[in-house]
Amino acid sequence: MNQIKTINWKVVIFLVILSILHLIFLFILTTITRIKSIQDFPIDFYIDIFPIILIFIQAIFFGIIIVIGLYLGNRIGLGAPLLKNWINGNFKRNLLLIALSLSILSGFVVTVIKLFLDYFIFSSFVPSLLVQWKLEPIELLWIVPFDQGINAEIIYRLFLMTFFVWFLSKNQSLENKEIPAITFWIAILLTSLISGFISSIHGTYELIKLQFFVFSSTGGVIFGWLYWKKGIESAILAHFISNLVLVLIILKL
Repeated sequence: MNQIKTINWKVVIFLVILSILHLIFLFILTTITRIKSIQDFPIDFYIDIFPIILIFIQAIFFGIIIVIGLYLGNRIGLGAPLLKNWINGNFKRNLLLIALSLSILSGFVVTVIKLFLDYFIFSSFVPSLLVQWKLEPIELLWIVPFDQGINAEIIYRLFLMTFFVWFLSKNQSLENKEIPAITFWIAILLTSLISGFISSIHGTYELIKLQFFVFSSTGGVIFGWLYWKKGIESAILAHFISNLVLVLIILKL
């Protein structure tokens, strides 16, 4: 019960809002589009209730895994330290600048790695990643960075990686109460492999599945390390920047 009390519920609410931002935006966008269509074709206006239900369900789902992630994270030294300090009024500018710099650098490194692999290795066998992501600009700008960037980090790092570190450390005899680095690396690799496997499911045939697996797993290792060292905020920002840069490159082309 004491562990539940140590969870900062403002951090939970903030992360839940982040997790549903893209759904809220798409709901607003479709509603505006429907209103504009009424001006051309006079029909009865109604608000589609399904997106609202979807937003509500996703908020509950992410709320649960965020609480579990923060609860277990409190026991093993993982979590959202930057958000927690900011909300509690313990803002430290130097730590924020270090975390921001590392997140931005990591995001660009992941982007460069993906583009390198895409152009020099996979482009000989499968359509370029830049071709596969030829969606509407508004979809690219919101779904890819927000859904795949923010939500993936909440699921795979804050929840799954935290669980693995907690579970592995629980079955170790820690004399000095410090979790060895190998435990974190095992959790990082396991989580990265799982995220890579799930991403590969979206591939239309085997080589594209392999491409998705490599991209997601490679990025997952870097984001997992960032979460371990700087917190979930840094991992989210790095993943967001990586996807946003890729989207901007696609739109430029």
